[in-house]
Amino acid sequence: MDTGYTDYAPPTVKFLGFRYIPAERQILHSFLTNKMVMVAVVLLVILLGCAIFAAWITPLRPTKQNVISRLRPPIWLERGKAPHLLGTDRLGRDVYSVIIYGLRISLTVGVVSAAIAMVFGVVMGLMAGYARGFWEAFIMRTVDIQLALPTIMVALCFMVMFGRGLGKMIIVIAITGWATYARTVRGTVLSIREKEYVESAHAVGLSPGIIMTKYFLINAITPVIILAAVDVPRVILLESTLSFLGLGVPVTTPSLGLAIARGYRVLFSGSWWVSIFPGFALMLLVGCINVIADWLRDALEPRSREQV
Repeated sequence: MDTGYTDYAPPTVKFLGFRYIPAERQILHSFLTNKMVMVAVVLLVILLGCAIFAAWITPLRPTKQNVISRLRPPIWLERGKAPHLLGTDRLGRDVYSVIIYGLRISLTVGVVSAAIAMVFGVVMGLMAGYARGFWEAFIMRTVDIQLALPTIMVALCFMVMFGRGLGKMIIVIAITGWATYARTVRGTVLSIREKEYVESAHAVGLSPGIIMTKYFLINAITPVIILAAVDVPRVILLESTLSFLGLGVPVTTPSLGLAIARGYRVLFSGSWWVSIFPGFALMLLVGCINVIADWLRDALEPRSREQV
């Protein structure tokens, strides 16, 4: 059987006459032989480092305006001037500084919103899978309604009602994403609820909390991790979309979506760098996370790769 690995063969273990590759070694081997994933990890680490140490690597504050230097091109073009490495926007704000601080906002919203949605969705999924009757029906009908509504429309309605704000946007995005986690966890719970070891746990008198944590949650960790990895870039794009439409973060907060919107107004007048560079940074960030998430799915769930 061709495993798709060609560079080297990882150590195998012999047990009961069969040879197999330990799961941890197989995952490590898959990572080390996938150059695209390694490049994506390196780029993501660089972007993450830029977001964390933004105050030390940016020449100017992202909100500092200088009308005299408005629409200055990148430093390698004519009229380009330091310290504006990637040029300035209509109000003289440094594009490079806006991008670096915008990466911090995008990563913060993506990670925090996905984490809140994951925790709430996992709890609801465990309750729906473990409980019977009214609570299961109520949670799952809520999930069906949530999944039937367009995510962007729900987020837009909430932001229009409650106004702009970073905290508000994080909560709104989390509200739009918990249903997928709940449905995934409930499916996992239903698949093992009637297993012998679960019935034995009930028979010996273990509490529902211990059963849900020790048996159901452990079995649901892998699909939840994969779903969270896929969800982060979706959240980042949603935040950028809301900010692009003027319903995300306040105008005084650096955001990639807001920077793209500002640059769009002067995109066709020759000042292409105001919008192109933030758009490229957003594309690079989302692309790296998507590549890693896709590899993580194949590494943790090999059966999903075999079915494709």
